[in-house]
Amino acid sequence: MIIGNRTKKEMFISMGIIPQLMNCAKETNLDVATLIEIVIVLGSLAYGSYKTLQELVENGVCEYLLELLEKSFDNSKLCEVTTRALEAVLRYHSAPRDLIFSVGNDTRIKLLVKLLEYSGNQGVAENSALILANCCDLVGHQTMIAAAGAVPKLFKMLQNPLPRTRESALDALGSLIRDNRDLGRAIANYKRNDEYFERLSRQSSVPGAIYSATLLHLVNLPKIISYSLTNLNKVSVIENHDKTVAMTVLPALVKLLNEKIEIKTKAPLILAYLVSDNEELQKAACESDAVSKLASIITKATETTPNQLKETCLLAIAAISALREECRKQVIDCKLLPQIVKSLEDEDPSIRAAACQCAKSLSRSVKNLRTNLIDSGIAIPLLKLLNDPSLDVQLTASATICNVVLDFSPMKKIVIENNGVEILVDLLSRVTNSTMKLNVVWALKNLLYQADSTTKQKVISILTFSRLEKLLNDEDLGIQIQSVNLLRNLVCGKEQDIDLVLNNLGEAKLFKIIEHKLSSNYNDLVSQVNFPIGLHKAIFVCVNIATGNQKHKSSVMARDSILRNLLECMSHPIPEVRVATVWCTINLTWTEDIGAPEHIAKLRAMGFEEKLKLLLEDPDSEVRDRARTAVGQFNAIINHEIFEISHSLMKIDTRVKYITREFLQKNCLNNGRNKISTLVLRPKQPTDPKIKYIQNLEVLPELNEIDFKKIENIACCTKLTKLCLRNNLLRSIDNIFPLKNLTCIDLSGNLIERIPSAIKQLEKLQTLKLAHNKIELVSDFEHLKGLWNLMELDIHDNPLQGIKYWRYFILYQCRSLVYLNDQEIQQHDREISYERFGRAEKEILLENFKNAKCENFNMEKQLIDLKNHQIKLEVENKDLREALKVFQLRIKELDETLSFEKQKSAQEHSRSEKLAIQLTRPDNHSSQYNRENLQATLNKLNS
Repeated sequence: MIIGNRTKKEMFISMGIIPQLMNCAKETNLDVATLIEIVIVLGSLAYGSYKTLQELVENGVCEYLLELLEKSFDNSKLCEVTTRALEAVLRYHSAPRDLIFSVGNDTRIKLLVKLLEYSGNQGVAENSALILANCCDLVGHQTMIAAAGAVPKLFKMLQNPLPRTRESALDALGSLIRDNRDLGRAIANYKRNDEYFERLSRQSSVPGAIYSATLLHLVNLPKIISYSLTNLNKVSVIENHDKTVAMTVLPALVKLLNEKIEIKTKAPLILAYLVSDNEELQKAACESDAVSKLASIITKATETTPNQLKETCLLAIAAISALREECRKQVIDCKLLPQIVKSLEDEDPSIRAAACQCAKSLSRSVKNLRTNLIDSGIAIPLLKLLNDPSLDVQLTASATICNVVLDFSPMKKIVIENNGVEILVDLLSRVTNSTMKLNVVWALKNLLYQADSTTKQKVISILTFSRLEKLLNDEDLGIQIQSVNLLRNLVCGKEQDIDLVLNNLGEAKLFKIIEHKLSSNYNDLVSQVNFPIGLHKAIFVCVNIATGNQKHKSSVMARDSILRNLLECMSHPIPEVRVATVWCTINLTWTEDIGAPEHIAKLRAMGFEEKLKLLLEDPDSEVRDRARTAVGQFNAIINHEIFEISHSLMKIDTRVKYITREFLQKNCLNNGRNKISTLVLRPKQPTDPKIKYIQNLEVLPELNEIDFKKIENIACCTKLTKLCLRNNLLRSIDNIFPLKNLTCIDLSGNLIERIPSAIKQLEKLQTLKLAHNKIELVSDFEHLKGLWNLMELDIHDNPLQGIKYWRYFILYQCRSLVYLNDQEIQQHDREISYERFGRAEKEILLENFKNAKCENFNMEKQLIDLKNHQIKLEVENKDLREALKVFQLRIKELDETLSFEKQKSAQEHSRSEKLAIQLTRPDNHSSQYNRENLQATLNKLNS
């Protein structure tokens, strides 16, 4: 009645059938036949829904079946149905598998291994192998099974002619070596009967189930060997020399997705293992149409579709789309995202966890985070899953949240507005799982990356500094490192962000923590667990503090132990650590700061300058570039005489507002200071009188650095490399562009509204500071596009920062930038800028191309019309020429006729004259008749 009918199973379960069956099964006088029927019913129920399996586990069915198995060894039929039911229950991810691995008691393991050689009923051996396959989640469990002698018996099963037996043996072997490097290598080298594999390769048609299990075996062996010795950092799943084999296996795996349900359920999981962490194989899977086939299975799933099939298909989608953007695009194009979001709320936790894995893979795409994922409304379901009853679901959901809250993701705001920070912090106080805590800290760290001061204050008010301090000293080094990174993001940005940490955590406590992180003992411990990046993060906390004001820099300079550790880190084997240390030195010795000479003197005495000079020959290019900047700042203090005119160093009449030739003559030239290269006229206090005007700087020919408030007629200072015009009332900077050698310009704190296009002339410019001005048009930064040496740009507190996407527009225009607003630019920021504005530029170019193409088409059409008109004119011209010839011939004929008539007329005229003479002659005695005839003839001729 219930076999194959999920609805009736749920109906009977709601009526309390399981407790009744358990009570009947435990009766002492129950006959074996009835007991067998009860176990068959329990096994059938185990093939029901997630709720059905949960009811079976909660009613102790797993424990009962294990006890029954120990008693039923001699009864072949009872042993078979018991192992079948037990295997079905153990498929449930929350099944109490630890019952098989009792501490100090390996009786049950040995029994299951013994059943692999059960005689008289092959189904017992097959079910036992599948039970072992379902119990290999932990390395310790795998080792116990192997130690009980399972491997030889499983290899012996491979020689069995029955396909199902070989399949179950391969399933068990594949599970034994999964994520277990040592056992995988031992099994790979096991002296087994190779005739099976030779026979398998010779068969023209291999049963799908055996083919599937064989592929699982092929996949897992190289997977385990590819793990590193520390077994912490996973590398490529398939070794390089096995990639050809993998490429051959992959299309066959994809074909298995069209097989019957038993094979179709296993094939996606094997496919997921095969392509895991391998871009080339993921691309091959997409090209083999794997995504569309998996999508078809998921979208066509019904209530009768096994949950395991849905789960494995989702896991395969997650693995295929983990690394390549085109693979993620295929997933989106197959309309799978709504199904994934729906699966996040499935009743089966394994499906929810698999859906989270899909969301995690898709969230690695900047484009998806900004478009498809936010449109799907995935953020809210993910937040709910942080409090899921299943730890597996919580882990995958928290890992996905880490991607969702990145700076460039619009979902960051949704998470904050829906109490995401409160949920994450609440998890920290409740969970004991170290991986879960690590994911939560990671998510909070990402929330704070490039966050504004308001967001930072909100997050830290919920997290609290006391809890942050505990996280910084957590026993898990991974959590410590991400907590340091969180602290780094907290102190990155404005001076008030640094003050927030110093005032609340405490300056002494903060630097004690940093000092501990930089100490040699801590770093030795960190390096042992393969976490060298922790040191790099700790140094960047100092780097960010050193970007603050003079007070913040001095707080770092006052910690000699930290400075000594930084000096040691300049020789660290990891380039990132050396770069971070040099950056810290640059920030502490920035020559525009008042305390720079004192800081440089102290660091020089400690040996920083010598180390920096050695780094000029560092094999890493970025280390060399940063070291060159730092050495330049040391040289700026020692190699040039600095003339400071300030109220604390020289007595200047407070009424002086103009520095003229006479002033310079009196204070510089007469004192032998005509070779001054750096001129600083910076008031100590904002209320001190400001110098209004300075002229005749040509009397200081060696001047290459100026720091003062206002200047005119500056074009003569052609050697200038640094110019500081901070805290003034400047509205225009047009007069500085003839200074082609400028590398650093500081125009902070003025009234500048526009960036002139002439700034393109300053091709050597490396640093441009325009903070606290009135710049409103982000389009002005197009003028910086050709400045390929520009590495640092500061535009804090300008109206343009209210414009959407201003940051990404500037990054797109200034592609050589390393720092923007004192924050190091990350690769994903560049990707967003290229995607957003590069796409726009491409669209403009495409539109221009289309317009040009259209215009060209019109011109071609006009040219064709002109050619047709030309042909028409040529035809008409030809006709005219022929008509002209005819006309000319007619004129010739007429001329000839006229000539003939003229000649004839002359002849008639001559004749008439003769007749007239004849008539008028007196001697003419003609008859009257003849005279009349002559007269008539004459009249006729005259007419």
